[in-house]
Order: sequence, then C-alpha cells, then structure tokens
Amino acid sequence: MEGTDIVTTVANSSDTYFGNYCPNPWISTQKPDYGGSATACSSRIVQTEDSEDQQMGVYYGFFAAAPNTGIWEETRNNYNFPDTFCPLGWQLPYSGTGGDYYDKSKSFNFLINIYNLVDDLPGITSYPLSFIKSGFMNWSTKLLYGSRLRNWSVTNYNGASSYIMSNSLVDELGNKSDRVTIRCVTLHRRHGGKRICAW
Repeated sequence: MEGTDIVTTVANSSDTYFGNYCPNPWISTQKPDYGGSATACSSRIVQTEDSEDQQMGVYYGFFAAAPNTGIWEETRNNYNFPDTFCPLGWQLPYSGTGGDYYDKSKSFNFLINIYNLVDDLPGITSYPLSFIKSGFMNWSTKLLYGSRLRNWSVTNYNGASSYIMSNSLVDELGNKSDRVTIRCVTLHRRHGGKRICAW
C-alpha cells in the first residue's frame, strides 16, 4: 500500500510493503541512505526499454526464492540450488561464472546469446526478454530502491551471496537477505525441435 512504512524487525521475516515499485535510484553520494525510500511507493507498473507496461510482483529474499536447508552454510561458488519458488516445470535461471550449467539452457548467459543480445540494459529490457527495472529492498539500509534491474538466479556464490542479473551484468552478486524480483524459465520446442528458453 502506498505510503506504508517499511517495517523490518527480524532477519528474514516478512515485510509490509511488497509489490510497490519505487522509481528512485541508488545514489552512491547520498550516504547513509543512498537515496532509498522508507515508505512504499505508488505503482506496480514498470516500463521496459521499448515502453511496454509490465506489472511487477513481489520481492523475495533468497530463502524464499530458492527454499532449501543450509542456504547460509553453502559456500561453494557456482553451486546450483535444486529447488526454487517457481511453478512446477519452471525454475530460476542459472548464472555464475562457470560450472555445469553456466551457458546451458535455462541460464542467463544462454538467454542473452540465443537472442543475439549484448549483455546490457537496452537489450535485456527490450523485447523479447523484456526485463523490467523493478528495483529491490536493500537489507543493510532497510530501504527500497528502484530504477535498477535485479533478478535472482539459482546459483550460489558463498554463504552470504548468490548470483543475480543486475543492470548490465549476468553474474553480479546479491546479498541473500536482500529482497529481489524473480523471473522463472522453462523450455519450449519450436521449428525443427530447437530448444529455447522462455519466460
């Protein structure tokens, strides 16, 4: 609800503002809050690069996005968690900097390459992928930030962080406690049996 105070009292608890987009960017020169919003903002609608309106959903900590025991204890880089919040037959994309699924189907890297996109915002936030810059909730500041693309992958970095797609990087790191949006992937077949990823 617009104007609702952000209430976060216990680590990994539910929060009161999920779903409202705040168009304010992270501003590195505005310490200590970096330009974040302490109240929910007014809209769920975010535009893609080619002006397509999309309604964003909610923000998820990594515990919710990839429910699994031992998420904090897992320290292996490029390890892929076996379970995700996505519906049956769908999953969070793979990411990371290597490993068995780094450039295979259902990975951020595969999506970028199959559509001949450059790993940057104009390409990723335009058709056919149409990612939106839906923002995130930063756990350290307890504030909301918008105008930035952040999506969880299923790939671990260390005990505190996992890989995300963020703005122009498919292998950036996100704190597992941050609240970030998700995009699920699945496989479809088209002409000649070619397998492609779809959102």
